[in-house]
Amino acid sequence: MELQVALAKVSKYAVRKSGDTHVRLNIETKIDPNHPDESPDPQRFVELLLALLDAEKFSDRVMVQSFDWRTLQLVQQRVPAIPSVYLTQQAGSGATIALAKASPWTAGFNPGEHRKSLPRTIRAEAWTGGGCLDREQSRRHGADDRHGH
Repeated sequence: MELQVALAKVSKYAVRKSGDTHVRLNIETKIDPNHPDESPDPQRFVELLLALLDAEKFSDRVMVQSFDWRTLQLVQQRVPAIPSVYLTQQAGSGATIALAKASPWTAGFNPGEHRKSLPRTIRAEAWTGGGCLDREQSRRHGADDRHGH
């Protein structure tokens, strides 16, 4: 498993060898609901990920992000203390979210039904291939930052 090898190396070199116990990891689950044959199902994927984080003693120093929200919901159910980052892509051929309906990527969540009821604690950031957009750039691209920072 590639993640196991990568995490073991990070653990060995960035933490154990350097003595830096503040190293944190941002792990993106690479799972695609449109191609279920290319990775373990979400349940198995999360079981493997959490077992690996536990074995390497990294569960308290990680956040998990994904475009496929099924894995994030499973992580939150099992280990609520692990921060989850729900990624989306609204435009183009690789769109993962639609504003008026649920998609295979959003685990049944329909943004149109919940837009006005989102908690104020949700942090929204717009990101492009060139980096994070500032608030004004985000607004010009149509982002609604009423709930963001």
